[in-house]
Amino acid sequence: MPMSNAKSVLFAHAAGFCAEVWRPVLAELSTLARRAGQPEPECRAIDLPGHGKAQPPPPLPLMQWQTFEDAALSAAADLGGGSGAKFGVGHSLGGTSLVLAELARPGTFDALLLFEPIIYPPWVPPGRREDNPIAGGTARRRNSFASLDAAREYFVSKPLFARWDPRSLEAYMAGGLRAAEDGSLVLQCEREFEADIYRSDVSGIWDRLPNIGCPVYVWCGGASHHMDAIGPGGSTTELYRQMAAKFGTDGASFEPVDGLGHFGPLEDPARFASSVWTKVGSGVAPRSKL
Repeated sequence: MPMSNAKSVLFAHAAGFCAEVWRPVLAELSTLARRAGQPEPECRAIDLPGHGKAQPPPPLPLMQWQTFEDAALSAAADLGGGSGAKFGVGHSLGGTSLVLAELARPGTFDALLLFEPIIYPPWVPPGRREDNPIAGGTARRRNSFASLDAAREYFVSKPLFARWDPRSLEAYMAGGLRAAEDGSLVLQCEREFEADIYRSDVSGIWDRLPNIGCPVYVWCGGASHHMDAIGPGGSTTELYRQMAAKFGTDGASFEPVDGLGHFGPLEDPARFASSVWTKVGSGVAPRSKL
């Protein structure tokens, strides 16, 4: 049972993944807390709707990301029954979900720690993006594997997973695959559902970022090109620099992390956990909920 003033941390994953991918980060955080002689924070990683064990997926098409916002709000409400500070840590879709939750219910979090949240700038036209190339590739992705070894062999051969820490890949397979009736393993997150996430309209969030009242920390991979297509000057780093400046009244803390790509938390869990611990282990105080 966590202490009444223990800090709590909610982790939200990127599109297509699952709660289990955070296992290496959580293990590293536990080690850092013990080394610092501090109580371990209460940590919970969630499966966003349509991912991992959060099945079945919501109906398509996804016009907005309301379903992910609702999941983040529900999970945050169940986390941390005491008076300690509550942190939201989100990667990509997960980061956006936490931002939406805080916008919908200010005071949900005492601080947000975001690695490349997907928030489109105002120069991207609103509406669904039916021609999103990421969606097309996702819809064609291999969905079934004869065995765990076959799945592992497939994943390690793909550029998307090439930079991942082996622990992250094993955690993904533990939560991202399920047994089919024929004995094969299939992806928990259905391809067409994930593809529709990338097609959906998520406009209008950028201009609401000044309404976020809690401290915000924005990280991006220094080697990431995930948002180059819409970034100023074709730069993902510059996009996140400008995004960070929009948060609250004074902007968010911003840091590009050298050597990491869009999947930074999965590429180097120890390094990411260390960055998280510098915030969670610090003196961030809970905000009054009055």
